[in-house]
Amino acid sequence: MELYLNSTVIDNESTVFFNYTVTHNGVSMSGSYDEVMFNSTGGMGVMPPMPTPAPYYLISGNTITPTGSCSTTPRS
Repeated sequence: MELYLNSTVIDNESTVFFNYTVTHNGVSMSGSYDEVMFNSTGGMGVMPPMPTPAPYYLISGNTITPTGSCSTTPRS
């Protein structure tokens, strides 16, 4: 099993998709198991409005938070 993410901007909101690929006997199946959309302030209050910049995230399965989930760190 491979786990990975894709990030993009949808409707001017920073969005990340959590995806998987499972391969068995040479047959691969892929899909998304979660989507998170963040409120983005991009260029609010600026005229003309600026688009939300493309998001970059670092997901690490090596660090567990106090609540037991993996950490997600926005990257700049």
